Amino acid sequence: MSCIKQLLTQNANTAPAKPLSLEKPDVRSTNVGPFSLESFATQDGAYMKINYTAPGGTLPFFQSYQWIQTVSTSGEFEKFYHLKMSMPHIDGMGIEKGTTDNYPFYYTTFALQTLAMPFLSTSNYATSFHDWPRGETWFDGEVTLVEIDLTGRLTPLGTFLWGYFVNQNGVQLVSPMYSPTPSPYQQTIIQNYNNKIP
Repeated sequence: MSCIKQLLTQNANTAPAKPLSLEKPDVRSTNVGPFSLESFATQDGAYMKINYTAPGGTLPFFQSYQWIQTVSTSGEFEKFYHLKMSMPHIDGMGIEKGTTDNYPFYYTTFALQTLAMPFLSTSNYATSFHDWPRGETWFDGEVTLVEIDLTGRLTPLGTFLWGYFVNQNGVQLVSPMYSPTPSPYQQTIIQNYNNKIP
């Protein structure tokens, strides 16, 4: 059972979120190895930011990174966009069309260029993850940073489980939980991706 579903079982009486001050959010910050995290509840969802610093604080020129996020939700997003999506499913930019614009990655190529410039000389870095889900009764996310080697194959570097749920007290943020390896579902996504590379 996912961390969100476990908490929902304990907090079955759900209600619309109470307004929260976005000017002074209750920010939770933590560091896990090379990862630094920042998260807080919003009026109708949650915000998550993860930064990764490579060992030594530098990025070798041959390395690039991407994020893979899979989510399960209460379904309000899918209903709004008239989508029928499996749970969990791959999340990313352009998901309103029923799939991501850069499958299976969270960021599109354009977003990578926007994120990378002008600080880096290449557009294929993505060492910072941001997400702001909202409008769901509950949101259960798993996000993994992957390293892309010279052949294009992916190696997972770290995974976080995170999310929120809404109960009679409003939006409740679930503290992110670290795992050195992704779930079997994400491992299958990564393996299928790698298997397509000659």
